[in-house]
Amino acid sequence: MKKIILLIAAFLSISAISEAQITFSVTADTAYYNLPDDGVGYKAKLSLTSAYSAPVDIRWRVTKFFIPDPANWSSNGLCDWVTCIPFENAGGWTTSSMPASSTQDIFVDMKRKAGGATGCSQIEVEIQEVNGPANRKVVIVHTSETDKAMCNRLWPTATSNTIKELVKVYPNPANNFINLDIVDKNVSTVQLSNIIGKQIQRISVSNSNNGTYQMSLQALPKGIYILQFKNEFGKIVGVKRITKK
Repeated sequence: MKKIILLIAAFLSISAISEAQITFSVTADTAYYNLPDDGVGYKAKLSLTSAYSAPVDIRWRVTKFFIPDPANWSSNGLCDWVTCIPFENAGGWTTSSMPASSTQDIFVDMKRKAGGATGCSQIEVEIQEVNGPANRKVVIVHTSETDKAMCNRLWPTATSNTIKELVKVYPNPANNFINLDIVDKNVSTVQLSNIIGKQIQRISVSNSNNGTYQMSLQALPKGIYILQFKNEFGKIVGVKRITKK
């Protein structure tokens, strides 16, 4: 009986430790940040700390967003420590690899021009540990006033912006190939890379094409791969994770 009790206690202890391997700096459902009209970017950060002794994958996305005055309020979108994805393109999961025993930031860098309209921007962000227990959803609010009570009625006007799907990718997971239906005309190239960023394939999107392409995966080993969607200037406008099974 003592052995059974000890085994149960050890199991519970190990489980408790595993659940705490990734922790978040923001634990509230809503995080508020003051945004003066000085044209300076103010970062709203969600810091993640990993206690893993090896790199670990996390994934992040915007589930909905609202910008009160796009002409005077601006942002590069939702960012990790490598890249930024515009809010309207960040509806699909973006996967990032956290180095072992590190702290990294997911953030929104919002700016308001001098004399820009008052109000509140609201970005609903979801972050998950891939194949792990860590999971966090928070609304990041930038407010033009010091009194955050003015932003308590989330979402403040009729509806929040919708998330746009740039490229339909199927099947996923896949065996030998994937199909790509280019939905957004801003996508100029599609790049397939492995999880350490080495380019494997690249497709140039042609206006004369019907928007449907195919990528062969036959020569690739099983595993996780990353699709990057870029505009004509080479800027990443979307990222999608695929699995070769």
